[in-house]
Amino acid sequence: MNAPSRGSGIPLRVLMIEDSPADAELVLAQLRRGGYAPAAHRVETAVALRAALASEAWECVLSDYELPRFGGLAALQIVREMQDDVPFIVVSGAIGEDTAVAVMRAGAHDYVMKDTLARLCPAITRELRDVAVRRERRHAALALEADSTVAAALNRVGRGLIAVVAVPSLLSTLCEITAAVLRCDSSHTLLWDHAGEVFRPIATYGATPEAQAMARAMAVPRTILDELLTALEHDDVAHCTPSAAAPLCTPHQQAGRQLCIALRRGAEVIGMQVASRCDAAHPFGAVALRIGRGIAQIASLALEQARVRQELEQSNRLKSDFVATMSHELRTPLHIILGYTDLLREGEFGPLCAAQRDALQRIERSGAVLLELVNATLDLSRLERGLAPVDVEPIALGTWLHGLVNEDEGLGRKAEIAFCIELADDLPIVHRPRQADGHPSQHHPQRVQVHRQRLRDAARPARGRRRGDRRFGHRRRHRTRDLANYLRAVSPRR
Repeated sequence: MNAPSRGSGIPLRVLMIEDSPADAELVLAQLRRGGYAPAAHRVETAVALRAALASEAWECVLSDYELPRFGGLAALQIVREMQDDVPFIVVSGAIGEDTAVAVMRAGAHDYVMKDTLARLCPAITRELRDVAVRRERRHAALALEADSTVAAALNRVGRGLIAVVAVPSLLSTLCEITAAVLRCDSSHTLLWDHAGEVFRPIATYGATPEAQAMARAMAVPRTILDELLTALEHDDVAHCTPSAAAPLCTPHQQAGRQLCIALRRGAEVIGMQVASRCDAAHPFGAVALRIGRGIAQIASLALEQARVRQELEQSNRLKSDFVATMSHELRTPLHIILGYTDLLREGEFGPLCAAQRDALQRIERSGAVLLELVNATLDLSRLERGLAPVDVEPIALGTWLHGLVNEDEGLGRKAEIAFCIELADDLPIVHRPRQADGHPSQHHPQRVQVHRQRLRDAARPARGRRRGDRRFGHRRRHRTRDLANYLRAVSPRR
């Protein structure tokens, strides 16, 4: 009975180890009555058994225990060696209890007596269900292992690329990490050269000096890579065919396996990461493809961040140069204003009354503050370029606030508002910048200007309103509340 039997029912590929054709027919008839449509193959020797197991994957093996030239235990051992997960059920005419226990301990799934074949179909159904459960668990375990491998590899790629900001170092790190996580012999990066309209190798890892010299001379036009670029339009990774690998690899690398990973800017492919294995017998599998897709996403993002960083650094340098130039140009007319103010205050152009002298002092103080602002702006550009040290000194916060209010007391009298602040005794000590000559500056220029403007806004009456107007009084009370709220805000909380 070497030909498969046909019938209606659940298809079942059965390998029968039986020396009696009549007994085999009885077993098949029982299977048909149980709702199966068996496709059976019968063997009697170990050689035939090995040939049958090597030629096809069987769903169930039914074996007699005693055969003239073969035995059930020997058959069980061969089945476990070649198809370990297939159910093995002993169907025998006479088997003792001790023998049945020995067979089950050896790895058989069940045993059925030939005079009680009604148990055969339920036993097969149960074992097929158990096989399906075991396979699902095994597949789940393999999937979990693959996910763990991919996650660990991409975590290594991300940590490696995040730590590098310069493009040349980034590409060298990318080549090294790609070769490590994909377990390949070498890796190199090609980027699109807009000026030459070719792909050029920028970085390599794992290649011999001869291969590196050949790579530096490579220049690949886009037209030669049409097949590969078309594949990368639909996926982030692509296996390189021999024709596609020829312009991307050295002759030694072309004999192996190549995986091409797309580097993108948006939807445009701006480069490729090529991973090469010299041994053609080890292709890139499903896990390697998943890792390659992750590398494509992470590397593309890292390259874009590095490009944006370079542009920002260049813009920042231009801004610093502009600020330095403007600060230098602003100081020239400001020094002239302060010089003439000093001459007026000293009476070089005639005597001054007390009010005029007080106004000149205020002009001089404001000019000094503006000069500090200009110098601080220049110092900021120097700090950004690392050309100026930072020197600070302590200052009592209460003293600073009282001095700030006293400077603008005249504005308060003009608006019929009296400035009054209440400060705690245990205010902390803060720090302010020291001038380049070592003397303490009046105030921190930027912050003082902001605070002074807020004080003046709080003291200034509503524009266009008369003092007798009721709305003027409302606006004045409103600004007074603003001043009180502001002073509470700038005072540190206890």
